[in-house]
Amino acid sequence: MAANWLPDELISRILVPLLHVPDDILSTLISIAGVSPFLTFSLAEPSSTYLTVSKSWLRVGTPLLYNVVVIRSKAQAQALAATLTANSDLGRLIKKLRVEGGYDLFMHTIIERAPNVADLFISLQLDQADYASGLCLGLPLLNPVRVTVDAFSEVYANGVKFLEVLQACILGQWTRLTRLEMPLDFAQQNLQEAISKAALLETLVVWSWTDWLHTLAQYIRAVSGNPSLKKIQVMRGSQEPWHPSLRQDMYEVFKSNSRMLSMLFLGRERILIETPEIPFVYPLRLAADTLQEDAIWDRILAFVLRSDVPEIEEAGAGLLGHGNGAQTSRLSPLLVCKLFARLGRKHLYAITVLKNENNAQSLESELERHPELGLHVQILCMNFYSDSSILWNLVVHMPALTELHGRYASWKVFRNFSVVAGRRLRVLQGLEVSRITGTANPDTLTLFPQIVRLHWNSKTKFNSAPELLHWTTFNNLVNLTVTEFHESFFTVLAHADLPSLRSVFFTSLTAYGGASFFRKHGSKLQEVQLSQQQITAPKLAIWRNCPSVTTLNILFDEYHPVTDRCLVASEILLRLECIQFKVLGHFA
Repeated sequence: MAANWLPDELISRILVPLLHVPDDILSTLISIAGVSPFLTFSLAEPSSTYLTVSKSWLRVGTPLLYNVVVIRSKAQAQALAATLTANSDLGRLIKKLRVEGGYDLFMHTIIERAPNVADLFISLQLDQADYASGLCLGLPLLNPVRVTVDAFSEVYANGVKFLEVLQACILGQWTRLTRLEMPLDFAQQNLQEAISKAALLETLVVWSWTDWLHTLAQYIRAVSGNPSLKKIQVMRGSQEPWHPSLRQDMYEVFKSNSRMLSMLFLGRERILIETPEIPFVYPLRLAADTLQEDAIWDRILAFVLRSDVPEIEEAGAGLLGHGNGAQTSRLSPLLVCKLFARLGRKHLYAITVLKNENNAQSLESELERHPELGLHVQILCMNFYSDSSILWNLVVHMPALTELHGRYASWKVFRNFSVVAGRRLRVLQGLEVSRITGTANPDTLTLFPQIVRLHWNSKTKFNSAPELLHWTTFNNLVNLTVTEFHESFFTVLAHADLPSLRSVFFTSLTAYGGASFFRKHGSKLQEVQLSQQQITAPKLAIWRNCPSVTTLNILFDEYHPVTDRCLVASEILLRLECIQFKVLGHFA
């Protein structure tokens, strides 16, 4: 009874895999496999049993059942002929038909009532009297797209009639035929002529039990005159491999015909034998103009060395050749020649990722010996915790630094870094800054006029007097990520204009504070990431202060689960499009 309540679409999705017959099984040649793929003994119910579940299953499944019809015995042919005679609508559902015999006049009745067959497979014995009489009468009534003919034996006198009908159909009635598959034993002159004139035939597959070059070449020449043919594939009709020299011999026969070489396949491979590649000769014009030569190779090396770097946030990404496998691959182009080494070095150092302290010390020594290398470093990522003096010793050699991904720095080093590199920095990510005793002057934050993406991770307390922070601080800041913080940090930011700010991400579930910040800047935000504690905090008033938010990310973990309280909004957010729940840490 429950099956009647299923929608037709769902019933169809259930029945399709149950009633589907794969094309490779449907087109299996018995003369090659030795046995029909449908000759299997099974205790399972026949496919038609699925249609007896309910009237809905019968209605939906009938077209699927009759889509592919396989006839293996005279009794099946007789039963199907009677069924189609009683209900002609069923015959129009047949799109693929496999017939493993002639079955007398029953086949004429079946074909006559199945006008929509597009895929036709015929497997029969041509040496038995009147075995294919029904087929001979029915084939002209069809107009298939793909036809496969399989036979077990030589063509004797009483099978000639079938070949004559096949020839006439290829020449006349079968106007949609694009693929024909048949044994090479059918290589009679009249049939070859019909194939060469089939108007839309694109693919011809012939199965050969012989690898005689003369026989194959003669047949291929006879049919290749068809201008619509795009592929002639000669397949082996036995389990034995082709003669080792056959492909080379066929190439020698047809090498003067470029069209034939492009479309002739022996098995799965073309007979076309590729000519050896012409050795590369360095352009004389390029070698004569060193400026142009440098410019071209510089552009190529920039693409290779700057685009093939793993995400710099990932620990262990390429390491300037100081023992890291990822960096070794980046270093490889520089080992090609002196020209590549000279031009590529600046691109290699442009993105510098350090995995451990040894890497950092090696780089520091290298920069002391060759200060010009530091001019090329634009991105520095330190994927390890260490004494913050290492960071300072590196940064002082990198006047072009625009992006820093760090791990730890003391407040003193952070302050000095801000003075030296802050005015150029656009991204500051992951750097944990130690807390100082007492309060810090917020003027340090004014030293980053170009910052676009900032990750703040420090419990340092700031003097929040409004006159200490200029209103243009962080004018270019677009994305703010916060882990650890003192509430005074947000109080200070509330004194700035932050005209470019569009997103704020908190990465701690215990974060608290920032009411003045959200009152001042909440209307600019388009994406926020908060905990349930922050969303439901009355002082923050997220729903009221952030009316322009389109994406809301809600953090949770095993100890801070999400409840429906976080979705109880006090205001209507007309622009909200997406709510995402994000797991913090390893809890899932």
